[in-house]
Amino acid sequence: MQPRILVVDDDVQVVQAICGHLEEMGFDVLTAASGQLALTRIVLEAPRSPIHGVLLDSDLSARTRSAVIREIKGWDPNIRIIMMSGIQDSPDVFKALMDGADDLITKPIDPSMLREKCLSKFLR
Repeated sequence: MQPRILVVDDDVQVVQAICGHLEEMGFDVLTAASGQLALTRIVLEAPRSPIHGVLLDSDLSARTRSAVIREIKGWDPNIRIIMMSGIQDSPDVFKALMDGADDLITKPIDPSMLREKCLSKFLR
């Protein structure tokens, strides 16, 4: 079974680029354009086939981002979350990591860094 990854970002071009790289690595990729849609996808998809990881855009509002991270971890604490952010040392990123995100990747996303982080976090 291919590991399943959920990419959460409202920028269609970012999603398409990330999905292409993940599919080349052998991941089964799902997408969601918002935190709420991400939670819905997890609830609907996970019983049939588990989701192994989430790439989550940090541009969600702080309250929404924190709630989404907590709800994902509450649903399945084994789901790994990698935040995607244009700013590496932002207080929002630090808060997301404190809320339960497992790692950070900076935008624009370097395909080799995406590969390294996804393989190390999502294939444990």
